[in-house]
Amino acid sequence: MKHVLVLSIFLISFIGLSQDKKINPQEIAAQHFNSVVKVIMFDSVAEKLKPGSGYLGRGSGFFVSDDGIIFTNEHVAKFALGVTNYTDYGDTRGKLLKGRKIYEGSDLQEGFHSINYISKVSIIVQVFNDPERNDFSLYTAKLLSIDTSNFDGAILQIVSKINNSGSIHLNTDKFNPVKLGNSDSTSQGEDFISLAFPNNFDGNFSTALSDQSTQLSGKHSGYDFTVNRDYGYIKTDININAGNSGGAVFNSKGLVIGLASAKSEKTDIGFISRINGMYNLAKNDFALLNKLKALGLCSPNKTHNVSGIINNPIVKLPDAKRITIFNENEKQVRKFVGGFWYLKGSYPLVQMDYFTLNQSPSSFIKTDSSSTINVTNKSSYSGELGKTFVLKRSDNYKSKLSLDMSLNLIFMNKDWSKSNLVSDSLSTLPNTDSMYYEIKYNANQQSILFGGKMGLMYSAIINKTILFDIYYKFGVMVYETSSSTSNEIAHYTTKPKNSQITLSGLNYVNTLGFNFNFKYIMLGFEYNLGKSISNVFQGALDKPFTEFDFETNTNVVKQNKVNLEGSYYINNFNVTLGIPIYNKKRWKTIFY
Repeated sequence: MKHVLVLSIFLISFIGLSQDKKINPQEIAAQHFNSVVKVIMFDSVAEKLKPGSGYLGRGSGFFVSDDGIIFTNEHVAKFALGVTNYTDYGDTRGKLLKGRKIYEGSDLQEGFHSINYISKVSIIVQVFNDPERNDFSLYTAKLLSIDTSNFDGAILQIVSKINNSGSIHLNTDKFNPVKLGNSDSTSQGEDFISLAFPNNFDGNFSTALSDQSTQLSGKHSGYDFTVNRDYGYIKTDININAGNSGGAVFNSKGLVIGLASAKSEKTDIGFISRINGMYNLAKNDFALLNKLKALGLCSPNKTHNVSGIINNPIVKLPDAKRITIFNENEKQVRKFVGGFWYLKGSYPLVQMDYFTLNQSPSSFIKTDSSSTINVTNKSSYSGELGKTFVLKRSDNYKSKLSLDMSLNLIFMNKDWSKSNLVSDSLSTLPNTDSMYYEIKYNANQQSILFGGKMGLMYSAIINKTILFDIYYKFGVMVYETSSSTSNEIAHYTTKPKNSQITLSGLNYVNTLGFNFNFKYIMLGFEYNLGKSISNVFQGALDKPFTEFDFETNTNVVKQNKVNLEGSYYINNFNVTLGIPIYNKKRWKTIFY
């Protein structure tokens, strides 16, 4: 009987030990209330310039060693690399807005309106001292390693403690680290628990300190290699909100296998950065890597791209003198802001416009020939009032695509001297013995075209003083001309004078051109090609004359009339000169 009892106790113990340990949320909360910490980014320069503005944002992290090594996300800690506070144009209306970005050396080569300052951001770590989170301590930390391109991870190290009076001294405290697991060993369906500090309240630094940690439970719901093809993410149904980033994700054994990083905007599915990815962040620091390996950090199963990793970053920030020199130089830099109005005129360099007119059979007066009557444009001068509307600008505001719309007025000088309508000879009227002079026109005739054009314009900045546009526009022009002549049309002794010809029609035109812009002057060239839309022009020489009718012994009023029909062909190359107006909204802006 005794042997049976001992065997039963042994079997029960063996079965209990062989079963997987169930995740215990209460145990994790009790053990790690001070392991998971709040990471706050604080800009002391901004705070000095305007009290209350130093708080930039925050996330979460967790201790992995008792001497203060912390794991968090790259996007939580990235401002520790330095921050550029700048003023620039924030919208198409040209309004100046302040902004900030992670400092890069190229910030002193790119064209901001002005750089207000460049500073190093402090990392403040808040650690709660009791499970109810009634008391906390603040520390400063430094950046040991960060991956700026491939993996959303960063490693911090506690440096100093901030006492209640605000003074800072070297840290001697010990911390409560989590235990690290192997993120390559998790499987779909496994239970997870996250512990982090969601951003419940918006406000300043003091408000950020009041947020408490939140524990959430969920499953390992799947994998994702679309957002990050190199490392991949573990998907979870845990809701990861702002502020949770960098928080610890525990598996069913109570080991941390990842960092809460993001969530999908469409599905609310959370993304967990695999803890094994932190191995590569420490690989170039032999002492740090050995220390983390001893704490349980595992190497990832596959080789990854590590080109974006920065170990012990030392960023040399430009001083105030360099920033001042940069701002003075940048006052001459231009950037595209919005649309603009402009006035422009053109002068023909190559003029090949012409009319092709044919005499209508119904004409009472016949011309020298029944062949085509060619009337050419000796010159045409145009005026244009236009407006551009920005469709898209490049990220650096150095190029843009615009909608270009304009109203056009064109003055033409037509040459009739080579037409078949000019003759000094006497002719015989058909089927009669009557004699008459043929029609004589002035060599020149003034005409007006009015219409509108619309198309696309691409603009780019070449350097500080020259801007370039290339554009295509399609337009419709209404043609109307009426001109009197001082020559005679004779029939017997009756000689009516000041005869008149009228041409009218509707035309289309294609315009391709480009501009070079020098401050307030637009100099360019454009080519126009088009034709009558209806393919018909109608004109008439129409003036009554009196003829004596021998049969009735009365004077009869008759018409001298020539009916013409045909087409107008547009074909010219012009030089253009213009000016932009409404300078505050113009497409190029001189900084001031």
